[in-house]
Amino acid sequence: MKYENVESGFSLVEVTVSLLVLTVVMGIAFTLLASFQRSYRYEEAYADAQRNARFAVARLAEVIRSAGTNPTANSTVNPSNFLSLLGTKTTSGVAVTAGSIELKSDFNGDTLNTERVASNSDVIVISEDVTISLDSDHRQILLTDNTPGGSTIILADNVESLSFTDSNGASNTNKTVQIQIVAVPAGISDSDPRYRRVSYSEVVRLRNR
Repeated sequence: MKYENVESGFSLVEVTVSLLVLTVVMGIAFTLLASFQRSYRYEEAYADAQRNARFAVARLAEVIRSAGTNPTANSTVNPSNFLSLLGTKTTSGVAVTAGSIELKSDFNGDTLNTERVASNSDVIVISEDVTISLDSDHRQILLTDNTPGGSTIILADNVESLSFTDSNGASNTNKTVQIQIVAVPAGISDSDPRYRRVSYSEVVRLRNR
């Protein structure tokens, strides 16, 4: 009696069904991976926005606290208005809010606010007269040196709105100011349904007033 070895294999239908199932599984896997990547990109962008907002508020607080610096202790400097709200102002009761602020100091005690100090100084603000404002077109917070020959530097990026509030609104007696900023994630359109803004605020007291 003779036995023939017959090798069994997959039929064309079985192979086709297997490939179809594999294609579906791979498609689902790639879809989930793309979704996870998009979610990660969104969350990373918002984490960056939060870090940026915290940094911007901390930096602004640092600059504002230094307003009114008077290392020579010249008493005639004190009547100066070391913190002035600029631009369009709004009022609520006695509180005044504006989008930009001018800060003055008197490093040399000459009762003027027209000098600058060396950039390697320990003083945070290197000019006796600076303005903090928002460039809304480029979403940047700017620090402008108002003294002769002064320049402008960028303090923070990706900031949509900036406001300063003096709770008592009184000139020459400003001791505290509230900073309010709204930061936005970079690289995400504001038309995106998952677009979110990050808001931070802090109340700052001038250390020299």
